Amino acid sequence: MLQDGNLYYYENANKVTGKGCVLLEGCVVTLAEGETKKKHSFAIYHDSRRTFYLQAADAKELSEWTEALAEAIDHTGRESSFTASDKSD
Repeated sequence: MLQDGNLYYYENANKVTGKGCVLLEGCVVTLAEGETKKKHSFAIYHDSRRTFYLQAADAKELSEWTEALAEAIDHTGRESSFTASDKSD
């Protein structure tokens, strides 16, 4: 769930208590198929924190996720938050 510039994640869809939180401030969203070797994968990257790798079900969902994350990151004050190319290129 995206809320207040953070991405909260859960063990599964039925859980009400969050498992963790990704602080999006200062992050960049980038496609990650080259790194993960998985179709429709993307990364939430930060220079000094853990990189989170996620995978969408299809191209439409990938686009929805990256756009929503980029918008959430932009609201935290970072200007350019989405990079369309794989970091491994």
